Amino acid sequence: MSAFPNFSTKASKVRVVSTVILFFCAASTIQAQEITLTERAAEAYQLCSTNSHLDGLDCNCIAQGFMAFDAKQPENSVVNIFDEFMRTDITECVVPEKIRAKAVGRCMEAVPYGRVPNSRNLSEEELCSCIGDEALKEALAGNPVGAGLSSAAILACGT
Repeated sequence: MSAFPNFSTKASKVRVVSTVILFFCAASTIQAQEITLTERAAEAYQLCSTNSHLDGLDCNCIAQGFMAFDAKQPENSVVNIFDEFMRTDITECVVPEKIRAKAVGRCMEAVPYGRVPNSRNLSEEELCSCIGDEALKEALAGNPVGAGLSSAAILACGT
């Protein structure tokens, strides 16, 4: 028996053609799923980059993590999966400089209006620098979303 199919019969030709068609259909389906996953990751990137509470995070990193998370449950909506993913450990996506700068900036805006307690009588720069450091610690400990003028950072520095 030959290792190659006998193309002289009509049945062999039909079998080979149907096998080739099945292969291309399967490849097209896989490619379509990858495009959809990429499009969904782009939507997750958009959700991240337009949310001011997430501006201390690397949205490319978030989109990549989202892709892995989304692949497990593609039938769910992007927003639902994004929300669920953001509750996981995303500390590898924290951009320390951005987190600290955001917290210091928000503090410097609030101090002149007496919105930040300062019973330790620190200068504005010292107080806000402390709050920036505490916000960064908080973000790296697993709470990067909305890091800034958190009550924990204010209590650690202002009282």
